[in-house]
Amino acid sequence: MIVPLLSSVLLSIGMITATVQDIRFHTIPNAVYVLLLAGGVCSLVPLSLSAIAERLLFALLIGLAMLFVAVKTDQLGGGDVKMIACLAFYFAPIVTLYALMAACCIALLYCLGYRLIKKAKPQSFAFAPFLTVAYAVTTILI
Repeated sequence: MIVPLLSSVLLSIGMITATVQDIRFHTIPNAVYVLLLAGGVCSLVPLSLSAIAERLLFALLIGLAMLFVAVKTDQLGGGDVKMIACLAFYFAPIVTLYALMAACCIALLYCLGYRLIKKAKPQSFAFAPFLTVAYAVTTILI
């Protein structure tokens, strides 16, 4: 009973901190990833070995895929890549994919709204807030 609660608290603190830091400074401190990984480790306690292996493999694969996107397009920051990989470690693969799609859709809506209001394309923006909202909504809905 205490392990899922601890896992959720660590995840919540980590994601809120990442969001605030990304909005204010456009960087996410490495200490945030320690919190997210600690929450991920706590979430693995009640799982079987095959489920743990699945999450580890998926976190590695999604992390590498996001790193490839970051390097090739220069549109995704390193902090966002690390955050997505940490969250993939915490959540089941299908939840991670749903949340990542939701984050991209929310960011797209933000960019469209920005373009309509400001009549300009946003130069850069923090992606962690979109990830945080998407994971919160996905967790509530699933």
